[in-house]
Amino acid sequence: MFAMPIVRKYPQVADLVGICDTNTGRMAYLNRILGCNAPAFTDFDEMLRKTRPDTVIIATPDALHHEFIVRTLEAGCDAVSEKPM
Repeated sequence: MFAMPIVRKYPQVADLVGICDTNTGRMAYLNRILGCNAPAFTDFDEMLRKTRPDTVIIATPDALHHEFIVRTLEAGCDAVSEKPM
C-alpha cells in the first residue's frame, strides 16, 4: 500500500531504503513486484542502524504499533502509522 507509490510515483522525492518483516519470502515478493532491491531485514533495530531512514512507515499488527513507533522515534526518525492512534 505504501511501497508502490514511493517506488513508482515519487522516486524524485522518496526512496525505499529498507523493508523489515519476519517473513523473508514476503520481503522477496515485495522487491520482485516493485522491481527494486530494497535491503531486507528481519531485525528492526538493525534496519534502523544500517539504513538510517528519515521516516519509518509502521504497518505491523495493531497490537505492535506502539512498540515500533516508540523505537522509531527513539532512533530519531519520523513515524507514520498505517492506522490512526
